Amino acid sequence: MTERRPGPWRGLLVTVAVGALGFLAALPVSYLVGCNVHELSHAAVATGLGWEVERVRPCLATGGGVTYSRIGSWAGNAQGYAGGLGAAVVLGLGYALLLVWWRRLRVRARATSAPLSLLWGAALASGIWILPQVYVGVLEGRAGPGEDYTDGFVDRPWLHGAMLLALVVAGVATHRWLFGHRRA
Repeated sequence: MTERRPGPWRGLLVTVAVGALGFLAALPVSYLVGCNVHELSHAAVATGLGWEVERVRPCLATGGGVTYSRIGSWAGNAQGYAGGLGAAVVLGLGYALLLVWWRRLRVRARATSAPLSLLWGAALASGIWILPQVYVGVLEGRAGPGEDYTDGFVDRPWLHGAMLLALVVAGVATHRWLFGHRRA
């Protein structure tokens, strides 16, 4: 009896499936981490500015928020910028750790393509939220205290939708470059 060897597509299919699994597992986790850090950053900076934070609503499926019992007027925009920028920093650090881990496994050649694909997918899921968090942070910071930054989404949804899509695509392109970059 002859031994049956796997076809050339089997390794590619396993690699893609494992990468997709890493992406799908990390996508909701990175969204929830980013969203909750976003709200906690608002609350931390607001407290530092002398505002009274009444409640921080955690992000679940619908998104979170911060309720203030007293809003100060001094440097109110700093509190607005803090959410998106704080979340972008935390997501960026997580992304950088996944990138370092991936590169170490690849260089040592101790890992098969499946663990590398899992890390690649997980990093992609966390990386695509970084630039949209910065964008939302800028919108919130520009709105100022007492204003609703989401009014702009209602007035020009195509513009904000296109901007968010472009930022996600930029994140994917950056991810591809960082994870595909080879050292000489």
